[in-house]
Amino acid sequence: MLNIQPRTYNEALRLSRCLEVRKYAPRITDEMVESMYNFLSANIKNTVGLSSGIIYFVQANGQKHEAYS
Repeated sequence: MLNIQPRTYNEALRLSRCLEVRKYAPRITDEMVESMYNFLSANIKNTVGLSSGIIYFVQANGQKHEAYS
């Protein structure tokens, strides 16, 4: 179960977009969704990418952070 309580519109939108990834990678767990949400919340320029079933986090400086398959 997700432990995220959005308080603003931007936080709700961020959570919605994290949950949207499940359409393309249905094996994503709630913990992975929370990790994505927290990573994106840390810096507005952080991004999450999805390629061939692999989810990767890209920091604001362009460095790949983590990957899930």
